[in-house]
Amino acid sequence: MKNMAEEQMVEDKPVPSVNVEVPSEETLMPSLKVEDKPVPSVNVEVPSEETLMPSLKVEDTNKCLKCGHVWLRRVLVPVRCPRCQTCKWQTPRKAEIQK
Repeated sequence: MKNMAEEQMVEDKPVPSVNVEVPSEETLMPSLKVEDKPVPSVNVEVPSEETLMPSLKVEDTNKCLKCGHVWLRRVLVPVRCPRCQTCKWQTPRKAEIQK
């Protein structure tokens, strides 16, 4: 019963008014002045195709003898094949050795 009585008392109280000043648009975002100055020209060199995509050499690639995956090497001797994750990527399959 007390809860209902308290709720009724809250509803009967008038809501106080609050005066809030809304800032103007200039206060929020000051106007930006655009000056009519000429834009300076910029000389840009266009790189050649060889610079963008150098030709790949066979020495830069590795081939897994287990799964046949070929990839560009990042280190001199990789630990494992990025495709099949085998550490013995330099040794051929047993079936190929027996042939």
